[in-house]
Amino acid sequence: MIKKLGSGSTAEVFLAYDTFLERKLAVKKGYAREILRREARILASLRSPFFPALYDYTEEEDAGLLRMEYIEGETLADREKRIGRYTEKEALEIAAQAARALHTLHTGRRPLVYGDLKPENILVTEEGNLRLIDFGTCAAAGTYREGETEKRGGTPRYAPPEYWTGSPDARGDIYALGRLLQDMLRMGRGGVISRECRRLIERCVQKQPQKRYASAEEFLKDAGRL
Repeated sequence: MIKKLGSGSTAEVFLAYDTFLERKLAVKKGYAREILRREARILASLRSPFFPALYDYTEEEDAGLLRMEYIEGETLADREKRIGRYTEKEALEIAAQAARALHTLHTGRRPLVYGDLKPENILVTEEGNLRLIDFGTCAAAGTYREGETEKRGGTPRYAPPEYWTGSPDARGDIYALGRLLQDMLRMGRGGVISRECRRLIERCVQKQPQKRYASAEEFLKDAGRL
């Protein structure tokens, strides 16, 4: 173990070095084994540059250990602290990459809901490529159940209303995408946000799921016109 990268209510993430294979890796030590096992299975099923590769999953007496690809970069939260707010063009480019990552999850052989899209869970590499990290709240579409909110995690600012009371689907991730874009453009560099961009955000963050974009692909079509 080299250093701690972060921690949450049920897990800690460390930067480690594999002395045999001579490479860095990220190790997530989780104390809620059911959640970590689900995360391991989800990562094992994904084959996309938008997500970290899973190397191994094992269990100790008190915790599970998830060993995965270490991605060089910084989170959107850290990036914002460094560069300040985004221009509309910059924010739309990031949102478009996030939407493509969500589309990959939503349309896979086993459709998934990411469940916690926020600046802290989005990594940007030195090349400007976006990666989603932390799949602790990700679940197969249709498996969320009312009354199980304590098992979901989630972040109030970015979670749609139905996340806490019902069974969210892919449109819940669209809501979070709108919140993300909204936050990136608040007091944005470059002046006033365009009317078209405001409409894009407003459609994403509708309280009623049926009034939002039905898919990430539909969002991308409108975003591509701006």
